[in-house]
Amino acid sequence: MKVFQGIFAVIFLTSVIMLGGKYVKDKENEEIYEDLREQVFIWKYDDTEENLTMFPEVNEVELSKINQEYVAWLYIPGTIVNYPVVFPSNNQEYLNKMFDGQKGACGSLFFDSQNEPMVLLNTIIHGHNMRNGTMFGELKKYLTEGFPEEHSQLYLYQNGIWSQYQLYAVYRVKQSDAFPYTTMFLSQEEFQKYVKKIRQRSIYQTDAEEEIKNVLTLSTCYGKQEKLIVQWVNRREEYE
Repeated sequence: MKVFQGIFAVIFLTSVIMLGGKYVKDKENEEIYEDLREQVFIWKYDDTEENLTMFPEVNEVELSKINQEYVAWLYIPGTIVNYPVVFPSNNQEYLNKMFDGQKGACGSLFFDSQNEPMVLLNTIIHGHNMRNGTMFGELKKYLTEGFPEEHSQLYLYQNGIWSQYQLYAVYRVKQSDAFPYTTMFLSQEEFQKYVKKIRQRSIYQTDAEEEIKNVLTLSTCYGKQEKLIVQWVNRREEYE
């Protein structure tokens, strides 16, 4: 009996040490991204030179020097989501590779490699559902009451402009379900049918207009069998 107790104690202690090490490493990885924000954000003052503007400029030249696959910066106010997004040659490259090229379990946010970003009617961004809430780890909060209403705006910075998106749909799908990742539509009518279908699947209902410009799909794992899908629509408003 004492032998089994000893073995159990060793296993338990080893697990605690491993989890502790992972926590420290994940924290270090997020600090790298925090340093990156400080490096590339350029804050400006308003006319009174007293208050900071709502959004910083993003030094995209510097980001491209760090990583030539940089395309855009993604920001959801009130959440941890505040990261650069890359366009890789395949969807495995950045699963364990951070924006600066270092190895890291958090990886990096990346556009789906199958299609040029922001060109088709549905653009897809992948990211890890990290336990510490980093990357797309906070997206699961969109499944809770009240959170979607309080965090319904998303901003994407590309080519010197912040574009605003409105939350439109939140739902879970099986890993094998390809519906959310539909990017090719034969007509605008077919695209609008897709938009209506994602609204029907959604646990969150919005007053956004049906006739929308395009969809931005955020995708992350939800357990081993499902994906969590959070989709946004372009509101045709831009912020320089």
